[in-house]
Formats: sequence, C-alpha cells, structure tokens
Amino acid sequence: MNALTLFNDLRRQGVVFSTDGVVLQITAPKGLITDQIKAQLTQSKPEILKALALQLVHSGPGKPSKRIERKTYKITVRGKPITVLDASGRSHEEMMKYFKNKFGDALNNAV
Repeated sequence: MNALTLFNDLRRQGVVFSTDGVVLQITAPKGLITDQIKAQLTQSKPEILKALALQLVHSGPGKPSKRIERKTYKITVRGKPITVLDASGRSHEEMMKYFKNKFGDALNNAV
C-alpha cells in the first residue's frame, strides 16, 4: 500500500494527522493502529508529511489528486495545547464532535 492510500484510508476511519513540519502526530480511535500499521506509518512518514504540507488528498484510484482547504484547530487536552491540522474536508461541527468524542472530559478547549 502506498503512503497516500494509507493516509487516506486511515483518515476515513477517523484518524487525525497533525504536524509541525517535522513531527507527525497521529490521533486514532483506540485499537485502530496495529503494529503493522505503525511500521507502515514509520516507513511512509516523509510522504505523509509532504502530503500534509502540500494539502493534497487523493481522490481515488485513477483520479488526480485535488487541493482542498486545510484547517487548523487549536485544542487543549489535559492542560496541554495541541495544534491539529485537518485536511479531511470535514465541517467545523464534525471536527468539534470528533474532538469531544475522542477526548471527552479531558478536552479543555477547542477552537
């Protein structure tokens, strides 16, 4: 599986990727990231960082990639600030619901 396919498949399953350009942070539903997927992510990290930086999302087999709007959310979880880069195309309301479901009472703030 190539890096963009892995990236997009995981995003469709609720994984949120964020980066500062060097560190790749992944927030995933519990139990989704297996050891095999971790190994694939480690191997694919440069391509995933590039995809995040270029804001590219693959449209599907045989279709060209398209540029979409990248949204940045600043959240606070257990007092720690986190910047989340979302290129999934989800609405603001969907992302707020995702954060609330993911972090529950640990979520202090989301903007």
